[in-house]
Amino acid sequence: MLTNGSVLYLFICEPSLITPSTAYAINLFIANLMTGVIPYPFKLFSQVYSTWWIGEVSCTMEQYTDYIFSGGLAMWQHLNICVVPTIVINALYRDPG
Repeated sequence: MLTNGSVLYLFICEPSLITPSTAYAINLFIANLMTGVIPYPFKLFSQVYSTWWIGEVSCTMEQYTDYIFSGGLAMWQHLNICVVPTIVINALYRDPG
């Protein structure tokens, strides 16, 4: 959360850095930040009181969605930050002959 927050703070302080590609990366940073911020109160309460207070079904759903969304978001970020720009750059600068 610290790195995503730091990068977002940088873009807020220096709006001249925002381009269409960095705007997409900003959206990914926000999504990653929200996956850490939204479930945190539930996990904190569960750790402090050693019980899940909403019920067994919601506990299972929370664990499942946390696992699926975190993995999916990590793959999506890697794909869009590392792989897609490389494919675009290779397509733009590849020798046609």
